[in-house]
Amino acid sequence: MNKNNAIFYKLFTLGLAASRRIIGLFFPPRCPICGKLSYDESTPCPECSVAVHPIEPPLCPYCGREEGRCWCISDEHAYESVLCPFHYLGSVKKGIYRLKYQASPCSETYFARHMALKICDVYSGISFDIITCVPMHPSSLKERGYNPAKRLAELLSRQLQIPYRDCLKKVGEGEKQHSLSSSARAKNVKGLFAVNKKLKLQGKTILLCDDVFTTGATFNECAKILLEAGAKGVYCTAAAATPKNVE
Repeated sequence: MNKNNAIFYKLFTLGLAASRRIIGLFFPPRCPICGKLSYDESTPCPECSVAVHPIEPPLCPYCGREEGRCWCISDEHAYESVLCPFHYLGSVKKGIYRLKYQASPCSETYFARHMALKICDVYSGISFDIITCVPMHPSSLKERGYNPAKRLAELLSRQLQIPYRDCLKKVGEGEKQHSLSSSARAKNVKGLFAVNKKLKLQGKTILLCDDVFTTGATFNECAKILLEAGAKGVYCTAAAATPKNVE
């Protein structure tokens, strides 16, 4: 680096640091979990940190939970496997709430980053062609204003350098999944999804994204639709996986 470049780089970094301080005055960093003022948006505050429960290997490939916490009903799934960085417990539940209902950019970034790290670790040998998400019904999307699963998928797309596409659409509402039993969930999602016929999915390996993973009924139904459209394989990821008997 010559002298002029060194001077420019120093001035640039000083200007960048000053800009961050100015921005921080108007938009101070917040904890990505609870939203309280914090020193760093990339790390939960001390109170939230102690209540974060990462999912550690060895993992069940079908539900993405630790083998000791697996509660798969069957290993017959249309999707290949599921990956989630966290259990849907403790402070993660707060962060997921902010993600789903408060459109929190720092929460979205936090969960997407940990999802990407997990994907790079476990799915390192897989070459994905497309990232997509579990869609919302148009009426639900209009009411909420955004799809949290899509926001996560778009962040993953940028972080992993894999193109995002809206491969699926939701054509029916059904009942709310969280109010149903495991067997009822599978029946409830039948016929609710359709593929975007404008896209050519033949031979594509797809990464399917959602915010929370519970029984896998939604992932399974979406994967079936994608495979019927010619996809080669469907792998799934979500920000958190619910333990058994936790809504």
